[in-house]
Amino acid sequence: MNAKKLETARERYETKRKIKPVSFNTETEADLLEYANSLDFSEWTKQKLKQEMDTQSPEE
Repeated sequence: MNAKKLETARERYETKRKIKPVSFNTETEADLLEYANSLDFSEWTKQKLKQEMDTQSPEE
């Protein structure tokens, strides 16, 4: 793939993504930040969200 096609593909991919930043207070939440840095935070967060969604009863 040439550079222009690759850049176009990246741009299309990026338009489909949304980033949700999470802030941590480095003084009061240092332990949480350390843990978050020790894993694949994005994948872990998505798994937790899916688990939470599965435990919610469907609304009628």
